[in-house]
Amino acid sequence: MDRSTPAPEKTHPRIISPGEFTLGSYRFTLRLTKTVELPRYKGDVFHRVLGKGLEAISPRFGQYFFHPAPISNWPYPGQTPPKPFTLIPPLSSETNFQAGETLDVGFTLFGPANQHLMTVFAALEKLGTTSGLNKGGGRFQIDRLIQITTEKPRELFAGAQWLESSQPTSAADIFAATPPTTDEITLYIHTRLRLKDQGALMRGQLPLVVLIDRLAGRVNTLAAMYCSGPMLPPEEKTALVTLARTAAMVRDDTRWSDWSRDSKDMKFGGLEGTITYQNVPGVLLPWLNLGQWIGVGGKTSFGLGLYSTELDTCTN
Repeated sequence: MDRSTPAPEKTHPRIISPGEFTLGSYRFTLRLTKTVELPRYKGDVFHRVLGKGLEAISPRFGQYFFHPAPISNWPYPGQTPPKPFTLIPPLSSETNFQAGETLDVGFTLFGPANQHLMTVFAALEKLGTTSGLNKGGGRFQIDRLIQITTEKPRELFAGAQWLESSQPTSAADIFAATPPTTDEITLYIHTRLRLKDQGALMRGQLPLVVLIDRLAGRVNTLAAMYCSGPMLPPEEKTALVTLARTAAMVRDDTRWSDWSRDSKDMKFGGLEGTITYQNVPGVLLPWLNLGQWIGVGGKTSFGLGLYSTELDTCTN
């Protein structure tokens, strides 16, 4: 070995700004043209429908959305990269739907995946007119498509015509729309939350520090994979996690939900319910707000890990 030749320097990923972390959150209204029976949780149905529709259009799109290969400078070796979308399934537990009824399903697309909104539209339209939601039942047509923004929804498609083009939302937009402080924050978990701590799934008593740690990790992997680099350097991520330890859980109305005994329902269990925290540092609020858009924890492509927050600020 030539000792005069210096070893190559280890390159660190570029840290991106919140303005460079982009996404688009879309809601499709589907009108059924055939009756169908669906499970209580419908995330796996729409996960399958999107996958089959993409494969029907082109295997390349199926690969891109469901089996993304790590980028060449992927900074998290050994970790599977996240998919470029989060699913927002219908939250109704109803199981029987008649022709003429509607279902709303959403997809949040990250970074360059926004360029493929029309691909998602075409994939849904393809399955809607062929195999439907369940073995030929539940065929449907797309009635409406809106984009969720930090201000008001934008109607992109309605009445069988395109009205507007989509515009990406950035983490900077979401941060700017976040109140600076709160006395109390309540977390409403809409679809099962699967977070691990020390290798085990959290089945109750979820400290805010665990949520913030996993959320920061998800932001960084999405940003690295789809937005040119992570958004949080290690020292800032550590600082956020440390601050989260100061929050106090004052109400815990969560429960572990698992319908795996019914073969027709989603097999993945997780936490559901509400949690209220106090003494939450204001610097954490923008990240908790961003988490409402991207989901957190395992199986977000099945629609798991979706939550919303309610901030309560006392006024004198």
